[in-house]
Amino acid sequence: GNYTAESEVFINIRPANPKTTRTTSATLTRNDTWQTSIVPHGLPGTNKVTLEVSALPPLNLERRLAYLVQYPHGCVEQTTSSVFPQLYLPVLLRLDPGARQSVSDNINAGIDRLRMFQIGSGAFVYWPGGWGGYVNDWATSYVGHFLIEAGKLGYFVPGDMMNKWLAYQAQAAQSWITGTDDSTLVQTYRLYTLALANKPELAAMNRLREAGGLSSVEKWMLASAYRLSGLTSVAEDIVRGDHLETASYTVSGYTYGSQLRDKAILLNGLVTLGKNGKARELVEDISAELSKDKWYSTQSIAYSLMAVARYAGNDRMDNLPRFSYATGEEEPVEVEMDAPVYSRELVNFPIGGQAVKVQNMSKRDLYVSIFSEGIPKPGTEVGASHGLRLSIRYSSVDGDILDIGSLSQGQDFVAEVTIRNLTDLKLENIALTQITASGWEIHNTRLAGEQKPENIDYQDIRDDRVLTYFGLDPLEQKSFKVLLNASYLGHYYLPGINVEAMYDAANHARNTGQWVTVGKTEH
Repeated sequence: GNYTAESEVFINIRPANPKTTRTTSATLTRNDTWQTSIVPHGLPGTNKVTLEVSALPPLNLERRLAYLVQYPHGCVEQTTSSVFPQLYLPVLLRLDPGARQSVSDNINAGIDRLRMFQIGSGAFVYWPGGWGGYVNDWATSYVGHFLIEAGKLGYFVPGDMMNKWLAYQAQAAQSWITGTDDSTLVQTYRLYTLALANKPELAAMNRLREAGGLSSVEKWMLASAYRLSGLTSVAEDIVRGDHLETASYTVSGYTYGSQLRDKAILLNGLVTLGKNGKARELVEDISAELSKDKWYSTQSIAYSLMAVARYAGNDRMDNLPRFSYATGEEEPVEVEMDAPVYSRELVNFPIGGQAVKVQNMSKRDLYVSIFSEGIPKPGTEVGASHGLRLSIRYSSVDGDILDIGSLSQGQDFVAEVTIRNLTDLKLENIALTQITASGWEIHNTRLAGEQKPENIDYQDIRDDRVLTYFGLDPLEQKSFKVLLNASYLGHYYLPGINVEAMYDAANHARNTGQWVTVGKTEH
């Protein structure tokens, strides 16, 4: 922000709130016409309206992909999830040269960042720099899965990075024994990725198959490993008569899973075994979930988009779908789709809103969605608490309670946030996001030599926010302190604090923001 003494006008440069997206959708049968009115909801200059027309069941592609790319937390799973589906965007929709370059840059940056998570053994840890200290075997397979597919599409994957990963996977596959939660699924995924890399561990695959008792998800992943290894008849035997069953999760567990993610694994298996006819029903199930105004984790969204894209790559359209669209009083634009999804920003969309009209001119159903993205004005947040409780206490460095609505320039003070688990479940991978007012500065005590607090897994301190990651046992609470300074004169908006379990955001809490003032120090 900037404060002009002469006019005493404060200009808040950084938006206080994050972007939000609203979706309007319809299904158009042959020759059907649909019209709706769209009114942008964000501050002037922050709005974007996008039309998406799909010949596949709707994927909510614009919104779901934007969520992955813009997701603020950067563990190894989320870093991979942000770029994995982008590998397949050229299969789903036609990209102009600028968009294609942007996708390529994102993927290359993702590969480069993932090197920060790899340790000497070749495995990957959850946070960069070894925070947390433990190897994450599911994420290690997930990263390798992405790197293999990226390499096949021509992206540069460092040879030492891949060779170390292969060595770790082979050793872990050979030494695997049953006994821990999710261990069978973890081993199955490991074997699948090795087969995908043309380095199958057949002895380990045979041991797992002979042990029996596999779930549908494990059967299809193991069958895929055999199919990729050239043993098609064994693959068919494993899944013969399987009913494609998936279970509903209460907690995501070590594999960050959900019923939606597991359906995506099944879909990937069906495509690998060449059963596209059977896969159509799963595509429709996954589409129905992605189309809902419902939260899903990065793992669930990324795996779903990847699996549907693989299906789309095998589902050739005999007749190219056609449609027309018009905004306001403009003449209709006719489009012949040469990819399963058409996406176009509706530029210069008036902030007061206007009508959008779409007509299906093809012989198949088309699925239309309009995404309105914008940054809402400050003060429109709503507080909430479900499964977690959030409280905040501001004090002087001596411990005296402070009214932060009015602070003196140069004043140091402490923000102490307390989070309590209200459930009888152990909640892991909780993310606490504290964004400061523009006129405040964060004292990064780690730069002064202090060690990280013992009660957290990872902490990312940036110029304007502190991101803290931790877990809570049932009914446990933890408190976190941040040292701040009221640095710049002016009137600022302090955004609300948000906390959520990253893989089960049904457990979350947030408070509302407020306006604060930094005034001149009285002498």
